[in-house]
Amino acid sequence: MRAEYDEALDAAHDLARFKQVQTLLRQWRLRAIAYGRPGYEEAVQDALQGREDSFVRYTPPGWEGRV
Repeated sequence: MRAEYDEALDAAHDLARFKQVQTLLRQWRLRAIAYGRPGYEEAVQDALQGREDSFVRYTPPGWEGRV
């Protein structure tokens, strides 16, 4: 994540690349939502073990059509 931050910080100095910063912040927000969800660790283990039948698609409230 530090490398992503450094790259986005460099991009922020160039207004033409500012969208890269916005994208990074959006991704970090989505990660924070995912990390904070109950059962996140179990879902990671399910993914690592290939148990795809355990997954349920989650869309945060207000994000319908944006993800």
